Amino acid sequence: MSNDIKAIETEYDGHRFRSRLEARWAVFFNAVGLTYEYEIEGFEMDGTRYLPDFYIPSLNRWFEIKGKPLSLNEIKKCEEFCRRLDNEMVWYKKS
Repeated sequence: MSNDIKAIETEYDGHRFRSRLEARWAVFFNAVGLTYEYEIEGFEMDGTRYLPDFYIPSLNRWFEIKGKPLSLNEIKKCEEFCRRLDNEMVWYKKS
């Protein structure tokens, strides 16, 4: 039996967030006056697709929101994304 708690999709600010935690971050970004973009673009890295949760244009930063510690695979994906960020990336659009 798994102890994992399922995320609850939440609508806020014209977006359907995959979890309440993501929606809470959107509330925070709005509260501090940061314009955010939610899951706007994805990246393909050697056959692995990555869709960051938020992009903050004024900071030129991407944010990934997790409700638990990252797995080793998730850490590696984030590290690879950071390494490639300043290099040529292959983008894919969220469908």
